[in-house]
Amino acid sequence: MDDLFDAMVRDRHHMAVNAGFANYRDYAYAALGRFDHSPEDAEAFHTSVAEVVVPLVEELERERQQQLGVDRLRPWDLAVDSAGLSPLRPFRTGEQLLATATAIFEKVHPSFAAHLRTMREKALLDLESREGKAPGGYNYPLYRSGAPFIFMNAVGTADDLVTMLHEGGHAVHSFRTHPLPLTAFKQFPSEVAELASMGMELLSMRHWDLAYPDPASAQSPARPIGTCDRCVAMGSRRRRFPTLGVYASGPRSCATG
Repeated sequence: MDDLFDAMVRDRHHMAVNAGFANYRDYAYAALGRFDHSPEDAEAFHTSVAEVVVPLVEELERERQQQLGVDRLRPWDLAVDSAGLSPLRPFRTGEQLLATATAIFEKVHPSFAAHLRTMREKALLDLESREGKAPGGYNYPLYRSGAPFIFMNAVGTADDLVTMLHEGGHAVHSFRTHPLPLTAFKQFPSEVAELASMGMELLSMRHWDLAYPDPASAQSPARPIGTCDRCVAMGSRRRRFPTLGVYASGPRSCATG
C-alpha cells in the first residue's frame, strides 16, 4: 500500500507539472474550480479541527470506553449503544417521518417546512424501503421546476430521521438556488452541497425532541447525537494524514513504517 500511494503521489505531481503547476495541490484546486477558499484556508480549518474538535471526540470516546468496560475502543464499539438501550424508533411509516421532519423544519424556519409540504403535494418524496427498491438515499434537483426529489429507504430508525433532515437540507438548498440564472450555478462541489445538508442537521438538532415525545425515552435526544459524534470522529481522524501537505511538497516517501 505504501508503494502504491507513493507511485500515485509521484504520478499526480508529474501530471501537475506537465500542466504548468508547481504541485498537485495547486493543480487540483484549479481543476475543481475552487475560487472561494485557498489551500491555506483548508490548512487553517484542519488546524482548528485538531485543536477544538479532536479533543472533544477523544473525551467522548474515553467516556464510551469506560461505559463499555473495554481496554481500548475498536471500530465496532462505536456502533453500539454504550448504555445497552433498545434502538430508538422515532417513526413507523414514511408519512410519520415526513410529518416529524416538517415539524422540526417549522421550528428552524417556517419556509423550510413549506418546501417539504410543496414536495409532498407534488409527489416528490419516495421515503419508505420496499422489496426490490434500489438502495441508498439522495436529493435530486429538478432544474426546470425548482422542486427537488428525495429518495431514501426508511425503516423507522433514528439514522433514517437524520437522513431525512440531511436530504431535506439539500432540498432547501435546491429551492433557494432555483432562481439563479444558469443551471451551472446550481451544480455545487461537495463541500458546498454538504454544507447545506449537514448544516441542516446541526440547525435542527435542538428540535429533535419532537421525534421522541415519550418521556420514557427522555434519553433519546442525546442518543441520536452519538451518530453525529461518530461522524465527527471519523472525519477528525483524517487530520492524522496531512494530504494537502503531501501534495504540496511533491513526490517523496510517505511511508510511516
